[in-house]
Amino acid sequence: MSKANLRRLRDATEKLSKWSRNGKVFGYFGELDALKGKNQGDRIYEFFCFLRVAKDLKQNYHLRLSNTVNAKKVFPMSPAYKPDYCYYSVIDKASQNEVYQLCYGTKVALTYAPKTTHALDISIQKANASLTPNECDVVMIMDAKFSAKPNSKISKQNISYFGQWVNDLGVQSAATSRVRFTDLASMKGNCLISNALVQDDHDDYCRHLCVKQVGEFDCGNDSFTVIG
Repeated sequence: MSKANLRRLRDATEKLSKWSRNGKVFGYFGELDALKGKNQGDRIYEFFCFLRVAKDLKQNYHLRLSNTVNAKKVFPMSPAYKPDYCYYSVIDKASQNEVYQLCYGTKVALTYAPKTTHALDISIQKANASLTPNECDVVMIMDAKFSAKPNSKISKQNISYFGQWVNDLGVQSAATSRVRFTDLASMKGNCLISNALVQDDHDDYCRHLCVKQVGEFDCGNDSFTVIG
């Protein structure tokens, strides 16, 4: 992806992340220079994917920005503990009850190895998920992988790595959950998302791991490829 494409991705992300009242960009993004720093492209892409998921969920639910005790109205720029940042409460439109939480960059611990955490780019957690979540709180996970190389493909290494997270967190049944998507309906499940191409040869492997490869997922592109 060129710098021009990265600018377009930044602009698209800014449009998705503006407060309705004052039009300003919320979270860390308003302060982020998209074209400087080693990891900025990755961070912009991860946040873009998160907002695309939020935008799609908003077609079926109300989303409310929830503040935790220590948090300001910001999302983390790197993996962080849940109490220090905000997340979205996902509200059923009919009952007005919170049914899920949509979290960004949240560390999730393992009950059987409490010193071990997985930093999830995007996670859908249960409505009653703790501020110190573990695998029992998680419904679905997604990981974003940005590629600056044209025509590159999602690597088998990334598929295997993400598949281990799915196993560790016990979310193999994510695709059969009651979470409702609309335009992203094919992404219902544990998704490894990238602007790169999918690896067709590993479709069966992905199905075994309960992982979906999502390729060509980019700004200005409503079509994308999902296998697994």
